[in-house]
Amino acid sequence: SLKYTGTTTDSVFIGSWGWPKGVKQCATPSRIARGAALSRLNQHSKGCSGVSLASSHSRYIFRSHTPTRTAVQTRAELLHFPILTDSCGSLIYAETGAQLPFTAVRFFVIAGVPTEAVRGRHAHRACQQLAVAVHGSCRMRLTDGLGSDEVTLDSPTIGLYIPPLVWVEQSDFEPETVVLVLASMMYDPADYIRSFPEFLDIVAA
Repeated sequence: SLKYTGTTTDSVFIGSWGWPKGVKQCATPSRIARGAALSRLNQHSKGCSGVSLASSHSRYIFRSHTPTRTAVQTRAELLHFPILTDSCGSLIYAETGAQLPFTAVRFFVIAGVPTEAVRGRHAHRACQQLAVAVHGSCRMRLTDGLGSDEVTLDSPTIGLYIPPLVWVEQSDFEPETVVLVLASMMYDPADYIRSFPEFLDIVAA
């Protein structure tokens, strides 16, 4: 099951980076253009015995406008993938244009991460990503510079869509956790924003 780990208190830190004043967890700032109107998690559908098809739906983390699949989205989003189950096991799937918000041209796998390690600590200028914990679990911390949220990925039926200009950190990896990440662009070092102060300057511009 998906765990909601957001709080309503001021965030003290995100990994090794200090939060500036005015950046709050679950805040609802007045600037909506890159606002962080946060909503609670939807209960995801549970499979039943025999053959089942769980409906897919999503939960918006950073929400600024009506959902669209035709343009780069401006907020992070939790996606729930359909699952087919029978006596031989389960099949979880997603298709571009339906469950997937972009066309993937690259994937990478994160595995063997020590429990105490923190990964990520960057944002992308243009690349979109989708992260799925296909085994185990990890915590994802996100901010768009105005508000922040935390979610725990612990099911292959759940994907975290990460749009450009959202800072992400990953931590609290369970042993043997495997995270699959789809990307909308080929690897480009110039697309990375690795300085949190620089990230805040970019999103404030």
